[in-house]
Amino acid sequence: MNDSAAQAYWQAEYEFYHRIITEEVDRLRFNQGYEPLEVDLYVTHSKDTPAFLGITKIGRKAFRCTAHWAFDRAGKQVLKVKVSPQP
Repeated sequence: MNDSAAQAYWQAEYEFYHRIITEEVDRLRFNQGYEPLEVDLYVTHSKDTPAFLGITKIGRKAFRCTAHWAFDRAGKQVLKVKVSPQP
């Protein structure tokens, strides 16, 4: 194996393992609660749901946040927030 082939091989190995480790760290930060989740929600001024919209980032991934008013079992008004992958 010549020098450039060896260098290309090890660069590919590095990129592969770097991607795997980075994705796992991001997953743990989100799923294990290692990082607080902050979202700025903006009022839509619309009668349609959602009443609020926002975007947040966790690691390098963007998530869409929506919220709408609802009532819980006790009849109290609550703000239901949904965080889903950015389309």
